[in-house]
Amino acid sequence: MIRKVNVAAFTIDRFDKQPRTLEDNLNYASDVIDEISGSEQPDIMCMTETFDTRLVSSCHPEMAQTADGPTVTRMREKARQHGCYIICPFIERRGEHIYNTCVVLDRNGEICGRYDKIHPTAGPGCEVEDYIIPGDPAPTIIETDFARIGCQICFDANWWRNWDELKQAGAEIIFFSSAYPAGRVLHSMATLFHVPIVAATCRTSCRIIDIDGLDLNWEAIYQKWVAATLRLDSPLFHLDFHFEKIDRLRADLGRAIEIKIYPEEAWWRILPRDQEVDVQELIRAYELVPLEQYLANAEAIQCAGRREMKKTPVLSQV
Repeated sequence: MIRKVNVAAFTIDRFDKQPRTLEDNLNYASDVIDEISGSEQPDIMCMTETFDTRLVSSCHPEMAQTADGPTVTRMREKARQHGCYIICPFIERRGEHIYNTCVVLDRNGEICGRYDKIHPTAGPGCEVEDYIIPGDPAPTIIETDFARIGCQICFDANWWRNWDELKQAGAEIIFFSSAYPAGRVLHSMATLFHVPIVAATCRTSCRIIDIDGLDLNWEAIYQKWVAATLRLDSPLFHLDFHFEKIDRLRADLGRAIEIKIYPEEAWWRILPRDQEVDVQELIRAYELVPLEQYLANAEAIQCAGRREMKKTPVLSQV
C-alpha cells in the first residue's frame, strides 16, 4: 500500500514583536498554520517547544495551563478548521504537578495522545528545579490515521536510548519540539534508527530528516516553515545480495523509479518518480529484504553460531 504523509513544522522565533503576550503568540501561530494549510495541506504539523509562552515568561509555574486552557483550545480550533493533526507543545498543569508536554490533536481537534518530556533540564534555575516533573521513560506511541508516531522534546535529544526504544516500539515518525536546534544529533538519530524526524526548533533551524539521515527540507532564512512528503512505504535495503535485483528493477521500471545508492553505508532505496508505484508490491515481486529485516536475520544466524560453537575442520596442508 502506498503510504505518503505530508508533514510540516515551524518556529515561533520568526515573530519579532517584543514585548508580547500569550495572545500575541497564539495569533501568530494561528496565522502561520493558516498559511501552511493553504499551500501545503499537511496531514500533521508541529511547533516549537512552549511556543505559546516564548518571550512571555520564563517561570514554568506561570506558563502552566490545563488542557482546556487558551493554548490547546485555540489549537483544537485550528486542527478542526484545517482537518489536520497538530502537535501542540506547552507547559501543562495536571492536578498538583506541571509537565513539559506535547499534546497531539487529531483532525477533529480531539486529544489523541500526549508526551511528557522525559529529560527536563537540570541544574540551578532549570526545569526540574522550576517544578517540571520528568515524564515516564517508557516509550509513548500515539496512533494516527496515517502512522504510529512518537515525540521528543529538546533536552531529550541527548539520550539516544529513548529514541531507539520509540523506534522499537513501532514509531514510524518522531516529532521533535525544541528550544535549541540539536544539529547533527538529529541526523545521527535518523541515520542509526532509520526513522524520519520532523524538527520544530528555534532560530530558523526547523527541518525534516528522512530515514537515510539526510534533510528533505530545511527552514534556513528564506522560509517561514518547512514541509515535505514522507514515503513511509519505501524502506532502506542493504546492497548485499541485491545487485542483480537492482539491475532487474532498473530494466523493468526505467524512469518510473529512482534507485538511490548510498555507497559508503552500502544501502540503497527505491524512490518512485511515478507516484503510483507501490514499493511494497515491488518488495514482494522481487523478493527484496529491507535493511532492518536483513540485520535481524543476520543477528539470528550469529546467535545460532554462538550457541552451536562449530568446531573448525582440520584442513590438509599442502
